[in-house]
Parts: sequence; structure tokens; C-alpha cells
Amino acid sequence: MWRGSRPASRGLGVERGDTVALMLTNRPEFHFCDTAVLHLGATPFSIYNTSPPEQIAYLFANARNRVVICERQFLARVLCGRERTRVEHVICIDGPAADGTLSLGELEAGAGELDLAASSRSVRPDDVLTLIYTSGTTGPPKGVEITHAGMLAMIAAWTTVMPAAPDDRVLSYLPAAHIVDRMTGHYLGMTHGVQLSCVAEAGALAAALVAVRPTLWISVPRVWEKLQAALEAAIAGEPDRARREATRAAIEVGRRKVRAEQAKIDRRGEGPDPELLGEYRRADELVLAGLRAKIGLDTGDVAARGAS
Repeated sequence: MWRGSRPASRGLGVERGDTVALMLTNRPEFHFCDTAVLHLGATPFSIYNTSPPEQIAYLFANARNRVVICERQFLARVLCGRERTRVEHVICIDGPAADGTLSLGELEAGAGELDLAASSRSVRPDDVLTLIYTSGTTGPPKGVEITHAGMLAMIAAWTTVMPAAPDDRVLSYLPAAHIVDRMTGHYLGMTHGVQLSCVAEAGALAAALVAVRPTLWISVPRVWEKLQAALEAAIAGEPDRARREATRAAIEVGRRKVRAEQAKIDRRGEGPDPELLGEYRRADELVLAGLRAKIGLDTGDVAARGAS
């Protein structure tokens, strides 16, 4: 594991070049703790909430972290996983700490003085920003080192096609151990000031979409598939046959328009003709706009799908 020069110790002794593990759901404390670690010149990394103790132990041994920040619901697995590793301190962010752990309040109380400006200036572009562990399908998970400069380059490229601004709304709901949520739900807030709402439970995502109405919506294929299945079920359950068939017909018009647009991009066609565009405008006004509002994507500027 990469290690840099080490300034004076702070708090629990996390210093420049150290690693800190986080096992948290999508909640504000993740962003506070992760960013605090960055300001020390250290490297925070996240663990999937579904990880079993043996995999947690492997990650601790590989990353060589001495500190873990977690929630009470994951504490038993973390404590089991830290055996035979270098982990010395476990911070439990919610509720009273268990034996052998610290609460977030206790950590804050014992932090002491920190020259934040000086600490921040010590971070260099080629310092490791985070570790993203691979799925392990070709052997044990491998920690991919992403530098500050590398992430800034990714965000610069991303925002050339998906501009972001402080009035944009984003949902953080994917695991922070996945680079998509870290980039769009965490780092994009630092660089572009987007408004971030955390969704801790997957079951609350549909309600959060309607409540927040994100302007930038980035998701993995599986979530799009669930949205599609929910819409199709709702349409199939519509008791009014005429309304049901009109909805399906409007969706088909939308498909035809998208196929024509894609054919033009691929240089296989001329794009939607005036007649199709007219059909789409009527379908959008009568049906499609309402469907987007129903799922909370009516104010979105960009909707993206992808996975790694």
C-alpha cells in the first residue's frame, strides 16, 4: 500500500498516507467522515454493506487500515473481521459505542487542534483519494488506487457531457464502495456544489425520487429495470382499457423516436421525420410527461445508465 511522508499525528493517529475503512449506509455522516479523512492526507475507502466477516478481514489486511468507521448494524461483522489485522480503533457513528469502540462524539471530543488549511495544502494531486475494490470474480478483490488528479480528470470529462451546478439535485443511494456513487454523489458535491440527498434504504428510493425530483439521475441498469417493471405493472393494472392502450401507444411512439435519433447518431438514418416528431409531441403532452412526473424524473436534465 502506498504511503507518503507523515506529519504530526492527529486524534487517533491517522496521518498522511494512512487508510481508513468506512462501512456505512448512504447518510450525511459518510460525507463528513470521508472528507475529514481526506483533509488529513489519508485515504478513505468503503466496504459493501453486504460483505461477510471473512471478506471484511481480507480488505482490512489488504488496505492495512488501523481505523474503521461503521454503523451499529455492521459492528458485529467489523469486530469479527478485524481479528488478525492491523485495526486498532472502531468508531460507531450511531448511538452509544459498544465495548472496545468509540462513538463519533467521543472521537470529536478528543480530536484536539487541527490546522485545516495547512493539512489540506499538504495533499498532492498524485496522492491516493480512495480505493475501489473489484468484485473478485477473477480472484480476491483488488484495490484500485484512484488519485485526486485522476478523479478530477474524470469529473472534468464527465461534466463536458453532463454539466453540473449548485442548483442541480442528486440522490446518493448506490453503495459508496461503487465508484458511481462516490463520484456523482460525493466528489461532484465538492467540485460543483450539487445538492445531495441521501437514501439509506433501497426500499425508499421510489419515494425519494418523487420527493427530490433529481435534475441529474445516474443509475445502474438493475435500478432502471425495476423502474420499468413497476411502470409496466401499473399500466397493466389500469382498469380503463382505452387509457391503458393509449399509454402503451405513447410509449411506443417514444421508442420509435429514440430509435430514429440513435440511427442518425450511428449514421444509419436521417433521424425522426416531422410526422414522428409531431406524434411524439402529442404523446408527451398527453401521456409521457405524466409518467415522468409519476416516477420523479420530470425535472431531470440528464438521465444516465451504466455500470462498471
